[in-house]
Amino acid sequence: MATLEIELSYIQQLVDEDVAKVLYQHCNWGMLADCAVVFDLDVSGINTPLDVLPGLVMRKADERLPKTKAKRFKAAWQQRTPIEQVQLALAVLENA
Repeated sequence: MATLEIELSYIQQLVDEDVAKVLYQHCNWGMLADCAVVFDLDVSGINTPLDVLPGLVMRKADERLPKTKAKRFKAAWQQRTPIEQVQLALAVLENA
């Protein structure tokens, strides 16, 4: 297994209810954006789930992983796009 995959495997220890809630919000964000257009609502001031997820997972890494593992995980995590990050977290939830 490549080093990047090993570091990213730590996500299994980080996905919890908080992360699941953000992922659920991500799934509903498109519907909210569609409704906002229909009802002429400004949702630009709301942080999207894709904005929230990366920081949330990195905070959990700091809280739950030993310092060295957290540092390596965060470096690998930041190399992924927000969509890839969502896919990784969803994969953990699906296999839990």
